[in-house]
This record gives sequence, structure tokens and C-alpha cells, in this order.
Amino acid sequence: MTVNEFLTALRQCAGEFTWTMDPGSQYLLGRRTGTREKDFCPITAVAYAYERGEYGPWHWDVAARHLRVSLRDGTALVSAADGAIDHDPALRAQLLGAVGLVPGETHVC
Repeated sequence: MTVNEFLTALRQCAGEFTWTMDPGSQYLLGRRTGTREKDFCPITAVAYAYERGEYGPWHWDVAARHLRVSLRDGTALVSAADGAIDHDPALRAQLLGAVGLVPGETHVC
């Protein structure tokens, strides 16, 4: 799965989750809408939506492997979702847009 294919898949399943950015860390996290279940990162959310695979937000690498997202692309996606110091701002904006959040606005957990 390419990054563009991943972003399309994320857009398609984004409504199954309530998306927020942690105010301290700026991590992008999703929680299944209407539940108090665990948090998902974008990669584990797509894996859950398409495979019903149960991955914690820190197990993105396993979820990415099952989705056939390369390690390089998975690392870039996680870096952008987490707002890491070396992330790609354009990719972060695409991730936020895919889940209905606006870059630069505060979205509290």
C-alpha cells in the first residue's frame, strides 16, 4: 500500500473513529466512535477498519506490515501523525485532513 493509497483508506474509515490531537504531545489519536476503548494511531486504525486486527497505537509497525505499507512509508506516516521534530508538514496536513481535523487548530482529547 502506497502513502496515497493509505490516505484514501484512512479517509474511508475515518468516520468510524473520533479523532483528536493530544494537547501535550500533539499525537494524532483515534478512538472508535461511541466507545471508550483504546486509542488508535492512523495506521492501526486503518488496519482495524480493514482487517479488524487489534493493534495498540504503539504497534504501528506490525499493522503496517499487514497492510503492506513499507517500513519507510510507515515511519514517515507515524512521524507525521506524531508531529515529530523531523516530520513532513505536508504529510501531517494530509493526515489531519483525512480525519477531518484542521492543521493549526487545537483539537483536545
